[in-house]
Amino acid sequence: MVVKPFMSGEHSTNLRVYTPWQVCVSCLLGGPASATWLIAENFRTLDDQKKRKLTFFYGAISLIALIGLGLVLPKHSSGTVLAAAIAGVTREITKNQQGSQIEQLRANGGKIASWWSAVGIGFLGLAAMLALVFLLVLLLP
Repeated sequence: MVVKPFMSGEHSTNLRVYTPWQVCVSCLLGGPASATWLIAENFRTLDDQKKRKLTFFYGAISLIALIGLGLVLPKHSSGTVLAAAIAGVTREITKNQQGSQIEQLRANGGKIASWWSAVGIGFLGLAAMLALVFLLVLLLP
């Protein structure tokens, strides 16, 4: 995939993207919603609005499917293995969908987004999921 022409030259030095590893770590901390956000932000930076919208769509479907999977897993199964697998998958998705564009952007002077930002978004995703679980426990009998 070729990076759009606006990314060459002076403008690309202001652009920041999240690496596949940043998406992976954010997913480990905050789940697939955090990873979806970072992947969509990369598509925004790379000026691909169609893929950005599709990212949110597929991310929502994935989140619903994973919640359903979590409900049917045996009680004593390890969620850590599942979380690590999901984080690995999001890393590979990011690498395959955006890897060459990220490298081209960096070659043109673009920068990597802050790790603090990626980790912060991961913790925000964790807080949002905990709040949702807390509300469901309070509201459902």
